[in-house]
Amino acid sequence: MKNIFKTHRLRWISLYSVVFFMCFCLTCPLWGQADKKKTLAITDYSLWNTLELQKISSDGKWASYGLYYQKGEDTLIVQNILTKKKHILPNAFISDFSADGNWMFSRTRGNKFWIVNLRKGEEKLVDSITWYRCSPNSQTVAYLKQLPKEAKPQLYIERLDNNTVLKYPNVTTFKYNASGDYIAFIQEGKGDRKVVVLSLISKKITTLHSNKKQSYSHLKWTDSGCGLAFFQGAGTNKTQVHYFKDITKPAKVQSFDPLSNKIYIATDRRPALDFSTDGTKLFFNVKLKKMESSATMDEPLAEVEIWNTKDQLLYPGYGYSKQSFHNPSMMVAWQLKKDDWKFIGDSIHTITLFGTDAKYAYAYSHKDHSLSYQESEPLSNIDVYNIETGVHKSVVEKPHGFEFQMSPSGRYLAYFKDGNWSVYDAKYDIHTNLTKNLKTKFLNSKTSRYLPPPSYGNPGWSTDEKEILLYDEYDIWAITPDGKKVEKITAGKENSTIYRLYRLSESRFEYPKFEAQYAKLFNLKKGVFITARDTNNESTGYFNYSTKKGLEEIVLKDSYIKNLRASKNRQQLVYTEERFNAPPKLMYRDIKNTNSVAIEQSNRHHFKYKWGHSELVYYTTPTGDSLKGALFYPADFDPQKKYPMITFCYELLSNQLHHYQNPTQHNTIGFSVSNYTTQGYFVFYPDIVYKIGDPGISATKCVTAGVRKVGEYPFIDKQKLGLYGHSFGGYESMFMLTQTDMFATIISGAGASNMLSFYLSMAWIWDRPQYPRFEKGQWRMGDSYFNIPEAYERNSPIHQLQNVKTPFLSWAGKLDSNVNWEQHIEMFVGLRRLKKDHVMLLYPEEGHDIKGSENQIDLTNRLQEWFNHHLKDRPAPDWMTNPH
Repeated sequence: MKNIFKTHRLRWISLYSVVFFMCFCLTCPLWGQADKKKTLAITDYSLWNTLELQKISSDGKWASYGLYYQKGEDTLIVQNILTKKKHILPNAFISDFSADGNWMFSRTRGNKFWIVNLRKGEEKLVDSITWYRCSPNSQTVAYLKQLPKEAKPQLYIERLDNNTVLKYPNVTTFKYNASGDYIAFIQEGKGDRKVVVLSLISKKITTLHSNKKQSYSHLKWTDSGCGLAFFQGAGTNKTQVHYFKDITKPAKVQSFDPLSNKIYIATDRRPALDFSTDGTKLFFNVKLKKMESSATMDEPLAEVEIWNTKDQLLYPGYGYSKQSFHNPSMMVAWQLKKDDWKFIGDSIHTITLFGTDAKYAYAYSHKDHSLSYQESEPLSNIDVYNIETGVHKSVVEKPHGFEFQMSPSGRYLAYFKDGNWSVYDAKYDIHTNLTKNLKTKFLNSKTSRYLPPPSYGNPGWSTDEKEILLYDEYDIWAITPDGKKVEKITAGKENSTIYRLYRLSESRFEYPKFEAQYAKLFNLKKGVFITARDTNNESTGYFNYSTKKGLEEIVLKDSYIKNLRASKNRQQLVYTEERFNAPPKLMYRDIKNTNSVAIEQSNRHHFKYKWGHSELVYYTTPTGDSLKGALFYPADFDPQKKYPMITFCYELLSNQLHHYQNPTQHNTIGFSVSNYTTQGYFVFYPDIVYKIGDPGISATKCVTAGVRKVGEYPFIDKQKLGLYGHSFGGYESMFMLTQTDMFATIISGAGASNMLSFYLSMAWIWDRPQYPRFEKGQWRMGDSYFNIPEAYERNSPIHQLQNVKTPFLSWAGKLDSNVNWEQHIEMFVGLRRLKKDHVMLLYPEEGHDIKGSENQIDLTNRLQEWFNHHLKDRPAPDWMTNPH
């Protein structure tokens, strides 16, 4: 298909006209409230879309966002922030701006490729694209185009200012250097494979390496943009690494051939190749060449799985992990000047982190990832390595869930132990406890979901590495690595506001080095963005902080504020704002101005319909816990009437007070608040806090206390109360079924009914036993069943089934690998044996959540029919009343 061009002529209007038009648009919904609004029907749901803010251009002039529909064609929109001019790109789903902000690129779901000239208003659509990148200098865009009857794609390199195109056949991949002056690519023709570098200035093309049989892969430039490394024969035991120090002088290649060293290169981690910042070292992973065991006579001839209670990794996971267990990858540092290499780690310490200085590296066991839900004793220590000498030593013991983070350069390792943050300084080989003398807690003792409790967090370091950044319950702390200077940069505790550092979106194309967790960097001098959430009223927003100006408010209001994006100079900002009764709108703020303005309102038709509103409800449990919940009012609310109410349970939910929810039949759990509030229901989201060892009893106390408080409102019909929970909330709703007659009906989805059988079952999603989730995780039992059997029994719905009096509906997916669907069978069989009414829905091809479109509609409709029957006295459909 030929390239299609469309040119849009800009209609320039004055700034005053733009401002007037913005004001007009913003007030239209308010004026519309004077008109008689419509009652929402199910057939109207398909009108709704979901607005997803993607990016802002570096110059702050353009924003991109997607509109995603339940039915119909998704759309990507690129909008000029001031003029509101739009480029509407059907079926596009991802956007990237050029570094100079003059171009925008986007892929469609049909492998088409949009090139948009934002200055001239021109759009170009290219077919059959498999990959693209814009050069860092914004001068060219490169893309792979699959031509008919061609085995390999063709590389197009298009000059953006004049549309001239260079074409190269049989290209498998390409990569620009840091400046964008050079592009390297791999060609695989018949009987000829090669790595090529093209100068985009002189157009000179140079073949760096070629051979007849083995493929090349994993192109990696040095940060300077002069050096290039790549693999030859990746995925085989004959893989080699080739390195060119200067591609402008490619006469000499430096190669690493592992065969003579009884190792082979492993390319299964990404990125598989990485340079030190100065380009003097190249890091990659290798495995030892081991002789195959000759003891095959002991292998069973029958098809049998052998499980052993002493297995570190149980049989299902062992099948695809045995290679990494018995012969794990280890990092190598190849010192290019000396042409010398050293292991960084060993067969135990195989996960390696190194910093920008590449002087020190830290290594720990890969088994910590694979066995993270297993036994509590440490699997390994964290070792520090001197990369130059290879000398290493143990730094700190690493139990499961151990929190640690390396500083940007690699000099420091921060770790959380015994409720305090400490720092290890590799340069001087010393440990410093940073927080032991501070009168605040860095241990998140308020969470019961993880045992032992984690810290509130270590978001990263300052870019100059002079401060480590830490969280307590409300605030952000900046502390020097020696602990001598301590500063609390926010004042959240004083007004119950939680402040957290906000990191602007990173490139979706980049991966952490060798899959490790690296410190995020924050420039405190230049300024950082901070999120804020007032826990008293759930207002949210953003602040700006710098060491010079301190904390400055950008926006904070009774709305859900999210998705902040900023121009390169951080002066132009866009974000989304929503409330339960106002769909998301795209907001713009110039830092120099005091107010934000709306530049796009999603789902404008919303304002034509009757809608409810939300408010917080405060209540106290019998054990004295002060909690809150989000109460969502029905559309067209009349305080003189009485309304049914559905309570949805799952841990802490009050922070969803301002979340807008589209009405939809396509929901993975069959439940949307807006579906019910627009059909005459109240919906209640109560908060739940837990006592370790009593998760079900805790949930019952919190939920019933919240419902009793809401029940004091005269317009809530206390005889028409429903309860619904999914997953862990499904367990909670099952348990409350056995504990209280408060509800007229209860529904449970993908829940657990028998704590003992679930405890002793497998979590097939992870190929691990379920019991660690009870002892140390979300199920909050805190100990083994064999130590506290009575606690498991008193919190197990199946042990209290004789108490059930409430009409009960449950559902599960028969492919659920998270909460075993047989838990619903146990509940069903128990209630059947007791001759109690119960209906169970099983979806054979679904898992923990419902993914199939028709099944989503089915579940949504059946839940609605069930609640309508029991809470609104509607006639019961046949599926409820006609047994087989």
